[in-house]
Amino acid sequence: MEGRFSHVDAVGWTLVLTLAWIPAAIIAHAFAPNAQHDLVMAGGVQIVVFLIVSALFAARRPGQSFSDLFGMRATSVSFVAAGVLLGVALCPPAEKITVLIHEAFPLPHDVLEERDAMLRPRSLVHGAFLVLVAAGAGPLAEELFFRGALFTALRPHATTLGTVGTTGLLFTLLHPEPRHWAPILALAVVLGVLRAESGSLWPPLGVHVGFNATGLALELGTGGATERALSVPLVAAGTLASLALLVLVVRLGHGELARQARELDRGVVS
Repeated sequence: MEGRFSHVDAVGWTLVLTLAWIPAAIIAHAFAPNAQHDLVMAGGVQIVVFLIVSALFAARRPGQSFSDLFGMRATSVSFVAAGVLLGVALCPPAEKITVLIHEAFPLPHDVLEERDAMLRPRSLVHGAFLVLVAAGAGPLAEELFFRGALFTALRPHATTLGTVGTTGLLFTLLHPEPRHWAPILALAVVLGVLRAESGSLWPPLGVHVGFNATGLALELGTGGATERALSVPLVAAGTLASLALLVLVVRLGHGELARQARELDRGVVS
């Protein structure tokens, strides 16, 4: 009989993930001293850590298929497409919030410059890997752990609000920069709502990919955070589009396929 998975268990597994990142970063720095200043290398190490801890989590919960354990269930293409568009629309208002917070609590200019440099491609190949890490493998690894493993384990024993809130808060706190917590938490709530409404990992993954890809495009297209100034019309359009798309995806989540998937999440259907 599988034991009850609680919010404390979710915190414990997130601590395991956090602690696993420390020796991995030390090892990576030993072999590549500049790894922490290269998003491709640092992101690659983070992805590996996420995948290893997710695999350990799966090993502790035998008897479940990969699809059920991580929520990798089929859903409609329109649901995933709406998720990608929602991620794109969410990015401008989230970036504006980040800029406002940085204006109120500024970081030293050299720190901002260093962060911007991590997002600048040094070659065509490096640029391709940058996109892969930031808008592909990175979101997939994070979603497998938070909206996959932890969400699936919590959902039969907690309310939707408790599951979305716990996974979203842990996802937010895992990011070390407090200035980014407000927009990340907003994103995490949207990711959790889509996971709950669809019963599948694919729609929130679509949001995450769309969000990160748009953020990377803004970074490359505007010269970095030190020079970024999003226009009011763009932010307003992104906010309105986000609300409209969020309503759309919630309605899509009321379809028959999503209802069956939610029943599986709650353990109603074997």
